Amino acid sequence: PGQVTIDALLRQPGQYAFVPTRNSLIQPNDRQRAYWFRVELANQTPEAFFLHFVYSGTEHIAVYEVANGRVIGERRMGR
Repeated sequence: PGQVTIDALLRQPGQYAFVPTRNSLIQPNDRQRAYWFRVELANQTPEAFFLHFVYSGTEHIAVYEVANGRVIGERRMGR
C-alpha cells in the first residue's frame, strides 16, 4: 500500500527487502501495481556501458543509477 520512493529505499533499505525471483510474470496491464528491480552492474572495461530496456504495456519506467547510497543519475521512459 502507498508509494515507495527511491529516497525511502535508500534511507531504509532494510524495510524494503528485495527478494530474488525466477519465472515470475509481470502483469503489464495492472495499473494498481508497481515493480522495483535492483540490478548491480559494474563496467570493468574502459569502453562506454550501454543498457537497453525493452518494455511493452507499461505506463512508464524510471531507472536510477545509485552509488554510495545516493542517486547519481535518473532516466524516465514512457508516458
